[in-house]
Amino acid sequence: MSSYKSVWPSRLSRLLFHLIEPRNKIDQGMFMAALTLAILPIIGLLSGTAISMGLHGVNYQEASLQDNPSQYWFLIKLELAIVFSMLFLSKFRFPLIESTYQGILNFKEGHRIVFFIIFYLAIPIAVVACILLLLTLFG
Repeated sequence: MSSYKSVWPSRLSRLLFHLIEPRNKIDQGMFMAALTLAILPIIGLLSGTAISMGLHGVNYQEASLQDNPSQYWFLIKLELAIVFSMLFLSKFRFPLIESTYQGILNFKEGHRIVFFIIFYLAIPIAVVACILLLLTLFG
């Protein structure tokens, strides 16, 4: 048996610690919103009819397990994914994203005109250009 110890776990854990870290206290608002949204898949699993989030007439869907099982399970899995992601966000925070957001806000305060030109003109044009390029390449 060799005594070789890999350095990857320590490097990986340090990198992940900069990307994600547990909160000191669970975010109560996010946790309560997740529990509220958890009512939809629970009702769907108990009744056999999945109800999607939305208003009547606007993005509102119902799917019965007997009539359309694929759409039913899709809605149940989608709602459970939303609930579990909200529970995850209530327990963990992302310091890299928070520091990037603060950096953007600081840049906005110092360079207001450049910020508006970049974020409201250059980025949308670049996104539309990329979409059009992808449509011409793969469409």
